[in-house]
Amino acid sequence: MIRSLRLRLGFLFLAFLLLVIAAVTVTYAAVASQRHDALLINLAGRQRMLSQQLTWLALTVPDDPLLAANRQRFAETLAALEQGGAALDASGQPVVLPPSSSVRRSSPN
Repeated sequence: MIRSLRLRLGFLFLAFLLLVIAAVTVTYAAVASQRHDALLINLAGRQRMLSQQLTWLALTVPDDPLLAANRQRFAETLAALEQGGAALDASGQPVVLPPSSSVRRSSPN
């Protein structure tokens, strides 16, 4: 049995410190595991906004060069989301995506 008050407080402080370290480690691991999911959600949201902009440009100014550039960017990002590969994020930085697990491979007929 521990009789010293200083030793008891020391053990209590050590237990609290280990609890804080464990909580920080678990939180960091959870955030790191969801970073990729956040990137995919951001890219999908950008695709939605880009599709709206493509529709508006196609209806108002179909000969605008921005329409062709946005169409190309939309197609590249969609291919990267489906099949994996490189795409540009919202800030213009390249990101590499793995292939989607839900893409169905067509069988040859």
